[in-house]
Amino acid sequence: MQKGKIILINGASSAGKSTLAAAVRDQLPEPFLRFSFDLFIDSYALPKVERSEWQRIRPAVFAGYHRCWPALAGAGNNLVIDHIIEEQEWRDDLLDLLTGFDVFCVGLHCSLEELERRELARGDRGAGDARRDLEIVHKYMSYDLELNSEDPLEHNRNSLIKAWQKRSAPSAFNKMAATAFLTPIKGPHMIPISTSRLIFKEAKTTDAPFFLELMNEPGWLKYIAQHNIQSTEKAIEYIETKIMAAYAAHGSGLWLIALKTTGRPIGICGFVNRDQLDHADIGFAFLEAFGGQGYAFEAAEGALSFAKSHLNDANILAIVSPANHRSIRLLEKLGFTLKSDFFYPDSYEKLYLFSIKNS
Repeated sequence: MQKGKIILINGASSAGKSTLAAAVRDQLPEPFLRFSFDLFIDSYALPKVERSEWQRIRPAVFAGYHRCWPALAGAGNNLVIDHIIEEQEWRDDLLDLLTGFDVFCVGLHCSLEELERRELARGDRGAGDARRDLEIVHKYMSYDLELNSEDPLEHNRNSLIKAWQKRSAPSAFNKMAATAFLTPIKGPHMIPISTSRLIFKEAKTTDAPFFLELMNEPGWLKYIAQHNIQSTEKAIEYIETKIMAAYAAHGSGLWLIALKTTGRPIGICGFVNRDQLDHADIGFAFLEAFGGQGYAFEAAEGALSFAKSHLNDANILAIVSPANHRSIRLLEKLGFTLKSDFFYPDSYEKLYLFSIKNS
């Protein structure tokens, strides 16, 4: 099925996003759905709760809303979306969710004076919403086209459609995705890591959909573990208690591996500190769709290079199932040698323990 195309209009509250989106939809030469969070508000879909309770559930509501975009476009629907990108995590989440989609980004600007005038005239927005939005809404975004909503609607509509029809690659969205993760890896012992094709970044709770996908692939379930991660909530819990906790405790851990070209996460690679072992052990797992392209070797090689400079370990270990011939070959290619059999406490399953000098 061919994916739908997406036009994303980002601007402050009362900037005229919905009006522009509707005008563009009605003039485009092919069918587009207009999609906005306002549809949830106007249809009374949101619960009537106290402000404190809304603040508690708000992140999950917007995370779900953002996941509607690839669901609709993935089914072949073209979308013109008006939104307010309030946080960098929202943007990064969308960069991940919309990997592989044709996304055209439009920044809709408006002066504070005009925003506040419209806000007052509407009467259905909180006082100060426009001022607050204006301070952050364009902070994290790059655009294929920027417009001023104080210009005539017809002019902006025609300019947007013309620019969209003449769009070319790489789009602003693709450029953001390619550079979004080129930020220093946090932690007392961490530095930015990248290879010729890959970027390493710390996993966050917004990466839960990716972990849910990875940890339910046949290779993970067969050779790594069955963690029973069957929901986004379980994936978030795993990231918080296992992945992020390791960053805080050891200054390193399992990093998310993303493609430099698009920012799309394709696997994890890094180090695990186990009570049963005297040294850190390397771990890696990649989506099967990206297997056979050398990504696991490239990531592991980058991680081992990091270890030589930043991990105070004489050796790096690796635990692998005897049946996982592919990973065994990769470890041997990296220079690991078989050290001994290995058993987890209270387990009769025999594993192999490999080792390589960290020097």
